[in-house]
Amino acid sequence: MAEFGTQTDASFVSPDGSRVACTLAATAPPDAKIRLSDSGTEHPEELQRIKKALSELPRVDVLGVAEPKKVVVGLPGELVDWLDGKRILIVQDQELVVLDVDSGAKALTGIKASGPLQAFVR
Repeated sequence: MAEFGTQTDASFVSPDGSRVACTLAATAPPDAKIRLSDSGTEHPEELQRIKKALSELPRVDVLGVAEPKKVVVGLPGELVDWLDGKRILIVQDQELVVLDVDSGAKALTGIKASGPLQAFVR
C-alpha cells in the first residue's frame, strides 16, 4: 500500500513579492489503494472526496502572501515560473501556456513540453 500525500517541488514568489505560485502533485501512483484509518473503519464520503482531489492533480495554485489560505488561481497543470508580476508560464496538456493570474486569461503558445523541466524563463 502506498503512502499518500501531496508535494510541492517548485514554489516561486512573484517578482513583486505579493504572490506565491506552486505545483501540487500526488506522491502516490493514481491506482494505489487508499486506506483512511488503521481501525479499518469505512469512510466512503471521505474516500470519494480524496479520490476526486487526487484526480485533479497535478495543479497550479497561486496564493496571495497577505492571505495565504486564499487561492487566487487554481487550475490543472505544472508551473514553470513567473514571467512578470502578473503572468506565469505553465505546462498544461503538454503545451506551454501563459496565464494572467489577475484575469485568468490563458494564451496558448503552441510550444510542446512534456513537463516543466523542459522549459525555463530567462
